[in-house]
Amino acid sequence: MEPNLTKNDKIVLKELINNGRISDTSVAKKIGISVQAVRKIRKKFENNGIIKRYSTTIDYEKIGIRAFAIVQLKITEKGSEAKMDLFESPNIIGSFKLPETNITNIFIAGFSTLEELDKYFAKTKEKYLGLIEIQKINVFSNIGLMKNSPIDLLTKKVEEYNNKNKPFNSSH
Repeated sequence: MEPNLTKNDKIVLKELINNGRISDTSVAKKIGISVQAVRKIRKKFENNGIIKRYSTTIDYEKIGIRAFAIVQLKITEKGSEAKMDLFESPNIIGSFKLPETNITNIFIAGFSTLEELDKYFAKTKEKYLGLIEIQKINVFSNIGLMKNSPIDLLTKKVEEYNNKNKPFNSSH
């Protein structure tokens, strides 16, 4: 259930979406309410699970990640029964389970080079032989990465909250 946000809730949440490290004092000065009010709003978001953690957006290229892959795979029946650590690799950025039959999972992975990417998939195919079937790998560079943040989507959703008139969810 989506929360019903006050005008100040929305403003504070948008500030936190744009900069999770911004201080309550800075937010208060920026929007013209007390530091205590900002702190209370932030705590409400944390306690209700709207804010789960604060994170940093990294420039992949500047830290040496230049190759990405979107991988479509099928976990076989034999693989479903096996204990696999496939999605625990540090190269995996995100993974998604799908309800389809020929593609059961999609994951996004990052690598320093195309050679590292090739070695990773060669080892993965060997390690999980008979357990997974890689259906398709789409490779792209960090230059092809259009967006690295959901900030625009989250800001849009914050704007839509009050239009739905749903009560604030305190059960999560």
